[in-house]
Amino acid sequence: MADLNEPANQATALFVGVLGRSPRSGGQDFWADKIADDGIQSVAQDFLDSGERGERSDNGALDLNQDSGAIADDLSANLFGDAGTLGTLGLRDDVVTAIDNGNAAQAIGDAIETVATLQNLDAGILSQQAQAAVDAHDARVETANNFAGAWDENGAEWGDDGDLDADRQLGQDALDGVDSPGNARGQDALGQTIAQDEGTAGDGDGDGDGDGDGDGDGDPSIAAQTISFQENAAQGDTLGTVTASDDGSIASLAVTGNGNVGDYVDIAADGTVTLTQAGADDAEFNDFETEPNSFTTTVTATDDEGNTAAADVTFDVTDVDDGGGGTIPDLVALPANGGPAAVDAGTSDSENINGNQDATVSGSGGSDRYIFDTGSSANLTVDDFENGDQLFFNVDNIGDIGVDNTDFQDGEVSLSAGQASVTLTGLSDVDNQIFDTGSFETVFGDRGIGINGEPGGDPADTGGDGDGDGDGDGDGDGLASLPGNGGPAPVDDGTADADNINGNQDATVSGGGGADRFIFDTTSSANLTVDDFASDDQLFFEGINAEGDIGVSNSDTGDGEVTLTAGQADVTTINIGADNDGQIFNVSSFQSVFGDDAIALG
Repeated sequence: MADLNEPANQATALFVGVLGRSPRSGGQDFWADKIADDGIQSVAQDFLDSGERGERSDNGALDLNQDSGAIADDLSANLFGDAGTLGTLGLRDDVVTAIDNGNAAQAIGDAIETVATLQNLDAGILSQQAQAAVDAHDARVETANNFAGAWDENGAEWGDDGDLDADRQLGQDALDGVDSPGNARGQDALGQTIAQDEGTAGDGDGDGDGDGDGDGDGDPSIAAQTISFQENAAQGDTLGTVTASDDGSIASLAVTGNGNVGDYVDIAADGTVTLTQAGADDAEFNDFETEPNSFTTTVTATDDEGNTAAADVTFDVTDVDDGGGGTIPDLVALPANGGPAAVDAGTSDSENINGNQDATVSGSGGSDRYIFDTGSSANLTVDDFENGDQLFFNVDNIGDIGVDNTDFQDGEVSLSAGQASVTLTGLSDVDNQIFDTGSFETVFGDRGIGINGEPGGDPADTGGDGDGDGDGDGDGDGLASLPGNGGPAPVDDGTADADNINGNQDATVSGGGGADRFIFDTTSSANLTVDDFASDDQLFFEGINAEGDIGVSNSDTGDGEVTLTAGQADVTTINIGADNDGQIFNVSSFQSVFGDDAIALG
């Protein structure tokens, strides 16, 4: 895995993103030194001003004569292998605006640095689509670095035949089709291609693998790496990814070191690490409070020719707040519901606080609600926001609230809706966990953000009532009551009425009308398909208490299908329409499409 914070890899990213090709090591080293001295944004401007960028603008390099949207899409295609990925990461609009304002170099440098920041987040924090985007960029940088090394070993002089463009084209061709770790190209395979094109022998056999046998098939590549995961994970949870590569393909990855880690995890050939039941049950491995919290073992990669390589892989278990820190006070009622009038600064009591101020304020204790009129200007800073507090915006949909967190290490997160914006400071412990409203509520509970009709909710360490509607009854709007609250028992298929439906089936079912709740026991197996999920329906997951425990898989955003997973329970919603499908990549976006009550926990 390429460390995208390193100047050498940032230089490679500029070659890939701006010029659309892989570098040679000499050019990479030169620009890496410049980045170390002047910063990536300054060097990005040098790349944009280069003669090569202008000469090859119709052949992979960025064409700055296009409109800003087309430039952003071409940049995305170069960096990630897909024109839509900047949009998936929420960066496209910022890049377009920066280009329109004449700050293209700043936008390119910032985009690369943002991906570097995302790469260093703990496993499981990013949505699946965001993680795939980071992995795609890493694969393209790795491939470009491998081309530089392969040229050193197998290439002739750069442009020695008088055709510099032909050699640059080799660097571009190396990236063709690379959009994930699974199709990254290794140095040996690239060396063979270069040796054939340049008429060189490389290591003497022309295959580029350095072993002299002429077969082009060297050993796999796997480096020492660390996988961090949160304690109390469940059997089947994904803990992270082991990265390995080969000029052919990786056939298997396995724990071969001493100790019990091999019993605790399974590693798929693509590197995905999942927790076994033995791992979930072992207190040392899965409980931060039971030391040790770090386990190092050997993982062996085997390729499709039987060649092997091994490296140390460390598994670090990280802490989750298990509660027990005392009772968090309730919020007071909204002023419109008989609660106290909003004040300009907090006291030790729970209060409503005026959010429409250009000021820095403190809640100073209690559970405080900051109230924002999104039709009026606000540039508030809150310096002591904590679990139990709430940001209340007078909007009808949580999707109308934006989250801006471009620096995951400065302890600051900004939220905005309409003309109102608020910046929370002093969040250094959780800053790197927040990137949208869903992750904000994972950190601060469903109380953390309030909207019209949903002013309540619970803080993070006490769990919600499971319906998302903030009224505390767990039933959602229009749904039947839960069976545990006197509602009807679950049935195996829906009717025209509002039903509770058994989610733990290996079947395709229909709600059939009404507002239907599909109930899943996340400790039991389920592979359910729902063929008529609608905006008044709900997926209710029992056995989890945080939306971050739910995974969303949507590899094809045009097929009208989305799969959600929690524990051992899977559900696929089909026939949701291409327009809806294209908007969903995590829990928050699923709720933006189908409503806040579409997912509930209990």
